[in-house]
Amino acid sequence: MESLLRSVHHLIWMLFFLSASAKASPPSTHQRLIVSTFIPPAMPSLVASSFPTSSSDKADGRLARRNHAVATGYGLFEAVNNEGNNCAKKKNNATIRRTTSSSSCWHGRNHNPTGPLYASRKASVHLGASSSKGGKVQVKLLKYVEGTGSIGDIVLVAPAFFENKLKRTNSAILISDEEVRAEKQSKERLQQAQLDQALDMQKKIQEVTLSFFKKAGPEGHLFGGVGRKDILDELKRTFPVGALEGKQNKITLVECSNGLEIKGDIKEVGSYTSTVSLLTDIAATFRVEVMAALN
Repeated sequence: MESLLRSVHHLIWMLFFLSASAKASPPSTHQRLIVSTFIPPAMPSLVASSFPTSSSDKADGRLARRNHAVATGYGLFEAVNNEGNNCAKKKNNATIRRTTSSSSCWHGRNHNPTGPLYASRKASVHLGASSSKGGKVQVKLLKYVEGTGSIGDIVLVAPAFFENKLKRTNSAILISDEEVRAEKQSKERLQQAQLDQALDMQKKIQEVTLSFFKKAGPEGHLFGGVGRKDILDELKRTFPVGALEGKQNKITLVECSNGLEIKGDIKEVGSYTSTVSLLTDIAATFRVEVMAALN
């Protein structure tokens, strides 16, 4: 019995010794791996954010949300969406400010109010009562413009072409449909007055006979001649001043008594007929007598 008790006591001391030595000795590699496996994950510390920061981010609290998203892995999609929405809102607000109010950029050093980019905007401001059709403006040409028209033509041109070329060179003015109609009526009245005057002159000229006395030889050959300018000048002296001063008033034909046309000056004494133009489709024929001058 006594020996049994000593064995038990010895066994207890052995177990105590083993447990004490186990606590004092370092854990094995296998034990360290097993133990590290069960270490709970710690919250990672944010060293540097990959997102750009600014004073506005700190002001509205977005920086804290981004840091939380990077640390936890949550909220990234929402953060990106909010950023995109904010950018879109800023872009829309900028567009509204540009179109509804005068921004400072309009008065910047790169602003060119006479350039082609601003021509259509300026034209819409200065058109007034002028006619605009199909994005073009109606103008009246004051000069000949190659590829556009002649003086007095009413044409449609692009607003930029009018602002940048025609207006700067005083080659055209804006004109409305009402002004076009008024000019047309005035032109028609003037044309009618000119027609009435030409018809009246036609009747008077047809009753005229002009006489020229020139030195001539025994056979009737003139020393010199009677040209078309001489005939027209003599005809003008027959009527009041200004009656035949138009550019269209010209001697267009000179014929001898047998109907042959004389291309140059009259070189022989005799009877002739001459035609003077009064308007485009109106002319008058009169007699011309060339006689030898008495010494």
